[in-house]
Amino acid sequence: MVKKINSLTEKKIKQAAKEVFLKKWLSWSRTREITEKAWVNLALLNYYFGWKEELFNIVMFEMLEEFQWTMIKILNNRETTFEEKMKTYTDSYYDSIVADPKIFPFILEVMRQNIDEIKKRIKEWNWVFTKTYFAEQYMETTWKTLDDFRDFFVNFLGLVAFPIVWAPLFTVFFELKEKEYYDFLIRRKKFIFNIIPHLY
Repeated sequence: MVKKINSLTEKKIKQAAKEVFLKKWLSWSRTREITEKAWVNLALLNYYFGWKEELFNIVMFEMLEEFQWTMIKILNNRETTFEEKMKTYTDSYYDSIVADPKIFPFILEVMRQNIDEIKKRIKEWNWVFTKTYFAEQYMETTWKTLDDFRDFFVNFLGLVAFPIVWAPLFTVFFELKEKEYYDFLIRRKKFIFNIIPHLY
């Protein structure tokens, strides 16, 4: 069980762990790398967080929760229009990937390895996209059904996320360096904004 810890020390350890895990994933990461980066001793890390795998799960789920709550907040904003939500959602996705290119491959791999636990967490966190204000706006705007919304949202998310998920391969297909590809993604936002009205 994780014990109560000084918040500053906790943040230092978690931030160090995040940097190490994103760079080397779980298998190739070493606990000593985390302690050196956080400027704490190994005994302190083990006392508060237990095994490396336990710390990995804590950091991973916090990253996933933080990202998804940001997206849910956008979709439940009652001060923005339906179109504004799609643009803000797209901006947030692409800003996140440019700020930290390793985060999405990391999350996808973690989801693949922990899908049952993530399904359980999704229910606990109430990440139900069909219950968002965004879904209400879709049906009010288009006079379509909830089934139509599911089709629309998968198409919209695919348009936004697919080039991010496939980034490692697309850089080869297009003969682009990593920085050039992420510049391409930023430029692509204009294309997405032009396509959005045709999705629904």
